[in-house]
Amino acid sequence: MRQASRCARLIGTPSLRPAARCCARTLSSSSAVRFTEIAALPEAVRAVERETDVVEGAPLFVERDATRRVVEALERRAANPSEGDGLDADADFTCPSCGFTTFASKSFRLTCAKCGQCREELPARDAYLLTGARGAGKSVALAQIVTQARARGWLCLFVARARDVGHHGDYVVPSPHHAGRFEEPSQSREVLVAFREAHADALASVKATAEAAERWGCDNLQELVATALDAKGRGDEASTALANVVESLRAHDAAPVLIAVDEYSALFEASTAYFYDGASLKPDDLVHIRALRALDATGVAPEKRLARGAYVLADSQTRGGVLGPRDRRLGIAHPPFEIPVGEFSDAEFAAAVDRYAAAGFGGADDVAALKLATQRVPGLLFERLALM
Repeated sequence: MRQASRCARLIGTPSLRPAARCCARTLSSSSAVRFTEIAALPEAVRAVERETDVVEGAPLFVERDATRRVVEALERRAANPSEGDGLDADADFTCPSCGFTTFASKSFRLTCAKCGQCREELPARDAYLLTGARGAGKSVALAQIVTQARARGWLCLFVARARDVGHHGDYVVPSPHHAGRFEEPSQSREVLVAFREAHADALASVKATAEAAERWGCDNLQELVATALDAKGRGDEASTALANVVESLRAHDAAPVLIAVDEYSALFEASTAYFYDGASLKPDDLVHIRALRALDATGVAPEKRLARGAYVLADSQTRGGVLGPRDRRLGIAHPPFEIPVGEFSDAEFAAAVDRYAAAGFGGADDVAALKLATQRVPGLLFERLALM
């Protein structure tokens, strides 16, 4: 039995049509906090897997305000692809919660400069960057955004573990297509396999760039990915295939495109875990990392913008990276693109505790004690309840 059917205070109201291998469902509670169900993502999201291992059925997560605002912004961007990055037309805004006026036309902030609340309507951006402390729920928020975008018909290339891309591959080889650069086949293949599983026949509608078509002997991404993954003797070229997929998605305008990368700051560390001929390789030496690094200190370069869509990226502060706060700020542009994901609000916290209680973890009487013990941090709440 799914948790949704056992939640006494949550009433199921399906709001999105199901996409291939994943679905999203929004629920209403007495506090008007909405929940999203994340089921069967082909990409391995640790936070989702962890709850699936402990809680029976597909996990339900509180839909954070940042998630909702980004999904709404993506829908507007899909409808108005020529809107640009929004910086030239950005306007000052007054926060409805604290009344503070943020001069957005000077800082281009997406959130209130005083209390950090998201703007009621996020302006257009080529990229949105989710930031926050460990356990704040960035990975879950990104997975929710991908799930909901796919349910709305978006093509989503989702890199759920970017640090694995730079540190946990099996081997590297010199690229036959990019002089002086290297292919990392295993992690690149994982991204391509999940992308194909998520979208299947829809990839046939995406035309390959002229360079990719010549290189792979194909007309569309379905054929490109099949050749890269299945053709004999081409397994070591998976990083180039991934780069060509990204390039083709950037040019695609028949359907909206989302490129989502979790642990994004790991792509900017000083070095990777790979060596070749005794020399340590930097992120810029790897074909696939170069392809995935769209947002840097200067923003999103014109040649990396999506014709119809946007990047949604999540910062990494949890998996042993060596990129400190200063280097993170210097490597990746923040204020015009940043959306902080913080601790639960009181209503979100109460709704999350209620949901876990219905699944057999904790109870409504524990709310005050749990709030004190976890400081309303989503990850800490789950960890504590899972041990009870």
